[in-house]
Amino acid sequence: MLGGALTALFLAMLIDANHLQIAYYTALLLGMMGIYFLVENILQNNIIRFAKATGALVLAALLAVLPNFGNLWATQEYGKETIRGGSSELTVKREATKGGGLDFDYATRWSYGFGDGEMLSLLIPNIKGGGSSNEISDNNKVVKLFSGSGYPVEQIKRYVASISYWGNQPFTSGPVYFGASVWLVFVFALLAMRSHIRWAFLALLLFSVFLAAGKNTPFFGWMFNLLPYFNKFRTPSMALVIAELIVPLAAIVGLHEIIRDKQDPKSIVKKLYTSFAIVAGIIFLFGLLGSGMYTYEGQNDAEIAKNNPQLLTALRESRADMLQSDALRSLFFVVAATSVIWLVIRQKLSPRIFALCLGLVFLTDTFTVAKRYLNSENFVTKSEKETAHRPEEYDLQILQDTDPHYRVFNTTRDPFNDAMTSYYHKSVGGYHAAKLIRYQDLIENHISKSNMNVLNMLNTKYFVVNNPQTKQPVVQRNPGACGTSWFVKEVKWVKNADEEMAALTDFDPLRTVIIDERFKTQAGSFSFASDSAAYIRLTAYSPNRMVYESSASTPQLAVFSEIYYDEGKGWKAYIDGKETPHFRCNYVLRGMIVPAGKHEITFRFEPQSILVGNKISMAGSVVLFLVVMGIVGYYARKEMMHLNKLLTERTSFATQPQAKKPKKG
Repeated sequence: MLGGALTALFLAMLIDANHLQIAYYTALLLGMMGIYFLVENILQNNIIRFAKATGALVLAALLAVLPNFGNLWATQEYGKETIRGGSSELTVKREATKGGGLDFDYATRWSYGFGDGEMLSLLIPNIKGGGSSNEISDNNKVVKLFSGSGYPVEQIKRYVASISYWGNQPFTSGPVYFGASVWLVFVFALLAMRSHIRWAFLALLLFSVFLAAGKNTPFFGWMFNLLPYFNKFRTPSMALVIAELIVPLAAIVGLHEIIRDKQDPKSIVKKLYTSFAIVAGIIFLFGLLGSGMYTYEGQNDAEIAKNNPQLLTALRESRADMLQSDALRSLFFVVAATSVIWLVIRQKLSPRIFALCLGLVFLTDTFTVAKRYLNSENFVTKSEKETAHRPEEYDLQILQDTDPHYRVFNTTRDPFNDAMTSYYHKSVGGYHAAKLIRYQDLIENHISKSNMNVLNMLNTKYFVVNNPQTKQPVVQRNPGACGTSWFVKEVKWVKNADEEMAALTDFDPLRTVIIDERFKTQAGSFSFASDSAAYIRLTAYSPNRMVYESSASTPQLAVFSEIYYDEGKGWKAYIDGKETPHFRCNYVLRGMIVPAGKHEITFRFEPQSILVGNKISMAGSVVLFLVVMGIVGYYARKEMMHLNKLLTERTSFATQPQAKKPKKG
């Protein structure tokens, strides 16, 4: 009961963190451990105990999901409309996105190198040059090459860090490093443990490593097509979080068993020497002896060689130095961990001093590598943080516009992987790991090709471009932007999504609206009538509520420059407070028939997954709190009663008259 309560509490917090890929890996880990315990309990003829424990964990999982029900419901609902879980209606993409899920090539871009040795960064952090924010020494060969060039030293170091990585991933923020000392203890624990759980630990490690290898092994492809929901996730290297938990856990569990059972010292020392030979041998073979066999060629080296061959030579020498330096460093910590364990086996250290010393080795080993990526430079004052987001000159120019809603297309950055533009403006581009698949279709077919008709219908009022002479960003106002909403003069009916997308190539968005025939029930009976005085304009804007004012002497067909989202999933339209249907047009926008007269049109985002889901989540939080507190309280009361009983017995014994000692003789 107590284990189930703690599992429910911490699993609820894990899900609440809203990194569903990590939660998914947790489920895989628990599932595989569950298989091990099932087999173990069957062999021990203890299936009833296993059933009780499993029942407690299943109840714990249900209790953990309840407080997160609203968020999970909304995510599941939204996911079906995105590149992560949706299917494109376009024929050219339909098969690739059939059943939802990411494209395999896109999902596996960040696959951890297997054959190229990058997986050994788990043991030697800089075997592939580290990450883009790696800490660079003043003695680095490239830094020395640029000394005296006039550039600030810190700027040179940042540049060197950005080009030092030479693995097969597009780029990386840093290697996955567990600690060489931790690996030594892990291998020792596997060799010295008597418990069969070591095989479960080893299986989980191999499972994690092969998943992280992604496209570099067939295993990931099998899992991608076999496991439910697994194709919704990308970045295979993230699967190493399983190993990051299992390796230190197995190391500590193994040490605990070895010390507790007091195995034969000679046998244990022999296994320690074997562990040292394995781990130190790998470091020596691939980090020191074999370092001369590497080419140290990075993916962008050709461009560097074209501009500065001398820089490329220094860079490759720098990569070799980083590898050899970290290999020696890892070897040192392996020796340190081995020495501490040897001393406790020989009873030169008490278990408490041993734990303290080994903990210090672990901490120093991992902290010094972590400090390369998270250090004093990452902690800045509030004023420095605000300075980093200080608006550029073009931002200030655009911000002078008092229009409540317009969009900006910044071509001076990667438009679809840029978050900075959105800091001050509503961006046509921007980045999201789970974009609406319909909008992604539009990006690929029209926005990336600078189709002005499409950019105009998206109300792209400003472009940010580089001045050809000064090479500096400047603002260009777009006079063709359609505005937030408008009345059209005619409809072009199309039979399917392919025709709808193709029709966007050449049309006048202010005059013509393109509508799929499936929406004829909402707009098919409408007939156009001219009204030169008719208007529609936005009067209030927020991300989940937009208010428009319209006036016309005849019914009109309005187009709204907002992205269409399935009516059943949240967006509701109201005319003068009465709910009114709207439909999709121009492949991504919203359309509506507006009756004659003066009206207030309101769009509100009111998804049941949020309105109802949050109430369920609140009730679930209360239930979880009461269950956890009830179980903890029950055990606390039980312990207090036991303690009182012991105190009572001790007091009673102390107050009893003692028998007199017999006199001598």
